[in-house]
Amino acid sequence: LHHIKNNINDLNLQQISFLYLLIQRMDSTPLVDALKIAIPVVFDLNISLKLDHENPDELRIILKHVTQGNMRVSKKSIMNLISTLTLHGTTYDVYGAQSIMHSLCKMHPTYYENNMHTIEKLTQNCVSILNSNFDESNFKNMEQTIWRMLRKFKISNIPAFFDEPLCNKIVKSVIENDLGFISAYYVLRSL
Repeated sequence: LHHIKNNINDLNLQQISFLYLLIQRMDSTPLVDALKIAIPVVFDLNISLKLDHENPDELRIILKHVTQGNMRVSKKSIMNLISTLTLHGTTYDVYGAQSIMHSLCKMHPTYYENNMHTIEKLTQNCVSILNSNFDESNFKNMEQTIWRMLRKFKISNIPAFFDEPLCNKIVKSVIENDLGFISAYYVLRSL
């Protein structure tokens, strides 16, 4: 831990976020508690310095760590990530688009304030990928993504999280592939 404390600035963003997940699971000691405070600050400061804007997979992974963990980072840093992801357009694969949508669905509504246009554009990009590559994803992953999107739409009333053609595709998939009563029930319950 002392080695980490002394060399934390030499770590890349993925290493810092992984380290934070590990530290969260450790028993409380003065050093662990200090690292729990310091790591998010270091991470937040390093986002603008070490973020690889040309690597969409790294951007997606970092957004996932930020939105699903307890690491608090500034709105500015999160919007920097989202803006950079948006600039990549529809270059993601289905898994990448699903991961981004899961992260966006987990974001706290305060991040949407004054940033709605950028978030809606990223959401539209991901929905476009999901629609055009629907058959490349397995049913369970797609159903979970749509469920999260619809739940976010119901909670926040943000139209970008509702896409009727995508909902129609999941229903059509249940019917055409005869996925059974349980799958049909979960899909209908989501809608």
